[in-house]
Formats: sequence, structure tokens, C-alpha cells
Amino acid sequence: MAWPERRIDSWDNFIAIATHLEFGPAATFAYLYRGQSQFTWTLEPTLVRVLPKDIDEARAVQTEEDCYRLFMERAHLHFTPKEIPETRSRPEWWALMRHYGAPTRLLDWTTSIYVAAYFAAVDDWGTDGAIWLFHARSLIEQLVRDLSWRSRAKTLLRGAQPDLGLHVFRPLKLSQRIDVQQGRLVYQPRLLSNMADFIDARLGNTHASGKGEAYRKLVIPAQVKPLIIRHLRAMNITAVSLFPGGDGLGRATHELAKLSTVYPRSIDVPQ
Repeated sequence: MAWPERRIDSWDNFIAIATHLEFGPAATFAYLYRGQSQFTWTLEPTLVRVLPKDIDEARAVQTEEDCYRLFMERAHLHFTPKEIPETRSRPEWWALMRHYGAPTRLLDWTTSIYVAAYFAAVDDWGTDGAIWLFHARSLIEQLVRDLSWRSRAKTLLRGAQPDLGLHVFRPLKLSQRIDVQQGRLVYQPRLLSNMADFIDARLGNTHASGKGEAYRKLVIPAQVKPLIIRHLRAMNITAVSLFPGGDGLGRATHELAKLSTVYPRSIDVPQ
């Protein structure tokens, strides 16, 4: 079964969908969103993208461990103590690695559909983009139900977190970028597991039964991308706000240049 899809044909259509999706209590979130500039891309973390397609799990994990150790052993040479994780927790270190461009198993998501729309629409204007979304609580509840009573008992006795097959977290030391992008980091214990198939297999029945909208893929047509970016710009969702620093400013000028080719400045003055 494939992810249910819905096509966005206008800004008004996008706003209607965004308004329809449940936001949840103010201190929490309901859905996680991921924007990708090409509709055909699957949910694949950077580490998996750079590894050979025929690699097995053991070799992939060993490569990941080599990258982790290389980064961790030299981190003190390049970062201040405040930036370095205070524990050897792999996810915390992966978050720091991810921030500085190292390949990891982490996949970036956001609790804001507008931030996801930016990433789906800002690049590749000749190709359709996509916003992936899933209802986090529904997925976690389903994963807990999937655990056998024996697995639950062993986990409780060990005082450990259950291995649900997928984990959502935020680093203890948030980077400014994760903070402003309302980011969440998602990873799977099995490095080479296909996240899209994993979510689809657990939540597919919700759509088949018509009981809810637990997950979906929103298609952003190529011709709608400039319009999306123009409206988001008016909402101050630009590279400057999402990528604090000089890098974001440079990206923002690139966005403006591209928009100017689609929406040239008018010399007409309203009377």
C-alpha cells in the first residue's frame, strides 16, 4: 500500500488543508511534517543516501560507527564545551553531526506545515515537490500495541525505553536552526529500514477504514512552488528566519532573485 496522496493546486487549497489538520494542545503537536523538493524522493536519511545500495545492515552500521568515532574524538578541537553533548548518547551526537553536515541516520521533520512547505517549494521549480506528514501520537500508540506482552515485560524489568522501531526526539542542547524550524529528529534502530514503508505498514488501516487521516503525502506541483514561496515570504518564513546567520542571508537573496523572474516588479502605481 502506498501513501495516500493529495494534490495542492493553489495557496487557498494549501491553507484549507493546513487549517483542517489538527494542531493539538498549545504545548504539544499533532502532526510531523517533512518537505522535500522532489516528489519522487523517499524518506531516506543522508547516511543511507551515501552508502552503496547493496550494502548489508552490519556493514552500514560499522560505517556509521566509524563516522561517529571520527567526529566524537575530534569534536573538542573544533567546538566549545557548551556545544559538545554531555553524554555519549548516540542521538545527541548524531544531532550535532547532522547540524554540521555529517551523514547520519537522522531525518529532519518539523511540527510546522508552513516550514515543511518552504522546503518542499524553495528548490527544483521544474519538478513537483511533496510534504510528507503523519500523526505522531497515532503512530506511537500503534507501535506500542504491536509490542508483545513479553517484550513489554522485559522492557519494564530493564527500566529501558521500548524499541518501537522508530524514535522521535529533540536534542538536549537545541541548535538555533532546530529551534526556529520547530524541528524534530526521527530515526530507526534498523539503519537500512525504509521509513516510508514502515509508517505505511503501521497506519495503512486508518485510511483503509476511513477512520482518520493519520498520514498523507501532499503533492506540490512545480507551477505552484513560486506562489507558495511568495506567500511564505509574506509570513516571514524565508531562509533568513529558518537559517540564522550569513548562510541564511545568502540563501534569501537567491530566493528573491528566483522570485523576481516569476514576479517582476511592476512600475504601475495604484491611484
